[in-house]
Amino acid sequence: MPSVEYLREKALRHRPTLDYSICLDPDLRQQVDLATAALVQLQARRATLAAIPAEDRGAKSLADTDPLKQLDEQIAQAEQAVADAEASAADEVVVLHFARLAPDAHDEVSTAHARPDGILKPEYYPAVCAAAYVNATTSDGQDLDMDWPQAYAMLNTGDRDLIFIGVHNLHAQAAVIPFNLASSGRPGTSSLPA
Repeated sequence: MPSVEYLREKALRHRPTLDYSICLDPDLRQQVDLATAALVQLQARRATLAAIPAEDRGAKSLADTDPLKQLDEQIAQAEQAVADAEASAADEVVVLHFARLAPDAHDEVSTAHARPDGILKPEYYPAVCAAAYVNATTSDGQDLDMDWPQAYAMLNTGDRDLIFIGVHNLHAQAAVIPFNLASSGRPGTSSLPA
């Protein structure tokens, strides 16, 4: 069990963050996307094949290689292909960093950009991103000295929309554990009277 001091210190530092890597070279981005898609397909085939009993997987004799083992080898090669594609794109990547606002600061942004019925206006999304924006770095962490308007200007609409939703969700996610023994109502495990 963690010490009270450790937990207190961690709670005081707790500020969830969100990072988005934007590849500025479309050809390199396509290489990463294609390598990732190939890996995902192999992983899906493996999951499907793993659900089939070993004797029904297609090996006709003991000398035949297990198709699952073959897929594992292909997956390892595909993982390496993804890593290689990401490494070749690393010099063309800008990483945008966002950090969750304190609840009062987020309430201020959302209230300023909500209709009278409480529904958020479209202007909320760029406003909360601007408020939560920390900085932009290279893929290896060097600060690019870009403010939010500069970072925003380099985005295409697809990246922009993903970032808007991601930053909104960063503020909407709860970290509360909904059930524990202290609230279960079971005798001997609950803080409730028996």
